[in-house]
Amino acid sequence: MPYQIEEDLSRFDGTGSSRLAAFYARKGGKLSAGTASPRPAAATPARRVSAPAQASPPIVRAPQVTKADLDRAVATAVAQERARAATVFASDKSRGRERVCATLLSSPHGFSAQAIVKELGSLPLDRDVAAKCAQPSAEARAEIDARWAKAYASPRII
Repeated sequence: MPYQIEEDLSRFDGTGSSRLAAFYARKGGKLSAGTASPRPAAATPARRVSAPAQASPPIVRAPQVTKADLDRAVATAVAQERARAATVFASDKSRGRERVCATLLSSPHGFSAQAIVKELGSLPLDRDVAAKCAQPSAEARAEIDARWAKAYASPRII
């Protein structure tokens, strides 16, 4: 069904505004040179414009996700993650590097199982990492001692 638009064109000819009408009345109804004289508002009829009927765009509804759909998606994601972890830990390169494997599997970068297995050979064994952390080098030990000495010498209450 076409809709009707009523448009009062008198507001475009300079006489539709009461402020403008008051201005012209103060001037004595005279306009400056080079402009047309205003027409009275009653002489301008309202014009009816009918717009063509437009088909409304189809309503696109978001797909409805049911609890069953959500449960299936969760089960699929869990199965895929377990398969990825099983692939990594089944590799011969993962022996002795279980902590590194767990760290890479839980990384926010989302490494694939193949990428993790490919890099495992170049990573240190867990026992080597633990030995290095348990016995720091002489330089590292001196730095640790200096930091503790500074902390103990500080007048602040910790």
